[in-house]
Amino acid sequence: MCTPGVWSRLFHTYYVKGKSGFENNKVMGHASMMKDIQSQPKSQAQHKRKNWIVLFLSCFALLGLLVVRDLLDYSIHKFVFVALCTFVFIILPLEDMVAFLCMLFPLSCGLPGTYIYLIAYVILVIKRRGKLNAWQFIVPIAIILQEIFLCFWYPELEIANLVHYGSCLLILFFFVLDYPYKYEYKKALFLFSIGTCFMLIVILLVTLRDFTIENFLTGYARLGYVGEITGIDKEAMRLSNNSNNLAYYALVSIASLLVLLKAKMNILWKIISLPMIAICALIGIMTVSRAFALGLAIIIGYYIISNLKVKKENLLVLMVVFIGLIGAYYFLQQHPEVIKSFTKRFTSTKVAKNTIDDARVEIIKDYWLFMNEKMFRFTFGIGTMPTEYMTGFIKALHNGTEQIFVSYGVVGFVYIICSLFTPVLVQLRRRSLSFCFFTPLIAVVFFVQTIQFLNPFELMMPYIIGVFALQLNQFKAKTK
Repeated sequence: MCTPGVWSRLFHTYYVKGKSGFENNKVMGHASMMKDIQSQPKSQAQHKRKNWIVLFLSCFALLGLLVVRDLLDYSIHKFVFVALCTFVFIILPLEDMVAFLCMLFPLSCGLPGTYIYLIAYVILVIKRRGKLNAWQFIVPIAIILQEIFLCFWYPELEIANLVHYGSCLLILFFFVLDYPYKYEYKKALFLFSIGTCFMLIVILLVTLRDFTIENFLTGYARLGYVGEITGIDKEAMRLSNNSNNLAYYALVSIASLLVLLKAKMNILWKIISLPMIAICALIGIMTVSRAFALGLAIIIGYYIISNLKVKKENLLVLMVVFIGLIGAYYFLQQHPEVIKSFTKRFTSTKVAKNTIDDARVEIIKDYWLFMNEKMFRFTFGIGTMPTEYMTGFIKALHNGTEQIFVSYGVVGFVYIICSLFTPVLVQLRRRSLSFCFFTPLIAVVFFVQTIQFLNPFELMMPYIIGVFALQLNQFKAKTK
């Protein structure tokens, strides 16, 4: 394929020097053209290498600032992070910007997400240059308008929270309903897992200042909110999350890394992925989350069943699982209190000191009865942010699916669920379909049944990772 420079030289030779001049220079023009064509792959490779370096330095800068703030206890103003992320969003190409944004999903618990997500969405729309379909706007705007209407009865509404919630919705459906466009899905899944491992390690190191690993494994304390465990002021922005949310991110990251082992990728990525899986699994166990234990068994079983063909990637995963089981067996032989801790979590509603009965089935039933009391609630819901105020319940609803129904009623439930599962239907209609790429989405959907989905707002973001993993199936089918 000729570049504009080659065409201009040919035009100049033919029309300025004449036909004879063109024939005399035909051989030289052809040689120049071939040289230009051969140089294109080199220039593209150099351009990709440059983008990789910029992306790596951007991630390193952000993670370095978080280490200085959270581990070295130096105060860093939140607008430093906003400025850094904005600069990175602008200089990176669209595909790398999306990958960087995915790394921010697990880190958003310690970042000013209200500003970062809004800025990210604006830059995403600008970089797409209007190549968007209408549903990417219609669905999130409909949810936001319904939320604003339902918040008329909520006196404690804060505009900042509404902007934060709206930004998360806009980003969620920007990717979920983005059918024709292709991103760097493998890079996005990998950086999401990097962000998750970093968050888990930082929170673990901070809490280990006051507790030991045995305290978490025995159920004496659950890895989670730094402010509640260590006494650090929660108003000071730090990486902090509750135990269930940590387990949620850990499970989705494990599922994403398993999918990356299946996909065609650099061997270095696969080598790095193995210790990352081990880190997520170990720290996930420290949360003493029942959903994590069940979810881990489900996704590993599903992944193995969906990869029954004997291939190198499958043998590698089976070997890792086998070694992990052997290591877990010897570890449990040395620390039998860990089994007692998990058994207690499954058989008792009182897990540790200062905890209350969390009979989640009863909570789900209470919310269902509340919604059935009035037709307006049942039809249109009570909103996401004013849920606690409207219901008067102390205990939060630990079921993401019912949370959608409680927030927006039957009307909102139908169009939100249909929109969320549209990418699944698109993939199921494809001729070439590898079910192992559903693993991260299964992890998200399963775990969301035990926690919230819409609020806290960032819990919506891992669903994007599940959708990106599905798109890897499409990429693989086209590159065979």
